[in-house]
Amino acid sequence: MKKDILTSFFDKYSKNVDNADSLGFWKLSDAIIESIIQKHIDKLYDGKEFMILDAGCGTGRWIKKIINKNKGKKIKFIAYDLFDSMLNKAKENLQGYDNVKFIKGDLQDINLIEDNSIDLCISIYSPISFVDNSSLVIGQIKKILKINGEALIMGHAFHNAIDSKINNYMADKEELSKLNNEQLVKWNDMLPYLNTYSIETFEELGKQNGLNCVGGYGVTIYLKPQNEDWDPNNSQKSKISLKLEEDKDFFNEIYSLEMENNSNKTLVNRGLNILAFYKK
Repeated sequence: MKKDILTSFFDKYSKNVDNADSLGFWKLSDAIIESIIQKHIDKLYDGKEFMILDAGCGTGRWIKKIINKNKGKKIKFIAYDLFDSMLNKAKENLQGYDNVKFIKGDLQDINLIEDNSIDLCISIYSPISFVDNSSLVIGQIKKILKINGEALIMGHAFHNAIDSKINNYMADKEELSKLNNEQLVKWNDMLPYLNTYSIETFEELGKQNGLNCVGGYGVTIYLKPQNEDWDPNNSQKSKISLKLEEDKDFFNEIYSLEMENNSNKTLVNRGLNILAFYKK
């Protein structure tokens, strides 16, 4: 039942998600994530062949961003996703790139990727929030990472979910209790209950699987989306998105504030999403 709901959701989502970064809020969020990923590539890449796994690759747009930012480097990619609609869109978006391999599979059982073969695993905009067993995902990622390999795993933030359910939804006692006790959130009727995480949750998942959670990033910690920014068709624009699009200095200053503070342990849990940093 859950997979059927998600299949229907991603069938629709795949058609519009690539337009999201044209909106001010998501453009800034993407810029922050892109900078974090690039920082880790620059640290790990040594001029030899380098393998990146995009775990829950969606439409492949993060692979495309990385390719465009790292021309001339010996980087190969695996685009990995469970849903045909997303993988088909990724194949369309990455047509002509001969350094990308596409694999359909479950993050909880990554059996089609060789053990100890991945230099960097990225999983952006919270694929782990959609799975049944988060611990299995982290265990599988440990298995396929090389020694000293790294992973950047993003999940919906627990504390932000509570904040939003109180202030935006005025949720009832039962809903808030379920979120607090089970760390599960239901955002709308199109989605099942989804997992939420704090940095402490990600640290505990790492301990369970022998994978060191070095730290994390809150994305975003100060900037918050408004109702229009959740429009599934990406046709509406919030006041904050309009300001970010029209005022370059405002955009750059918010970006600088976020990048300066988003890895501070005392601020990570402010994030809309938590981007955990693991090292094998």
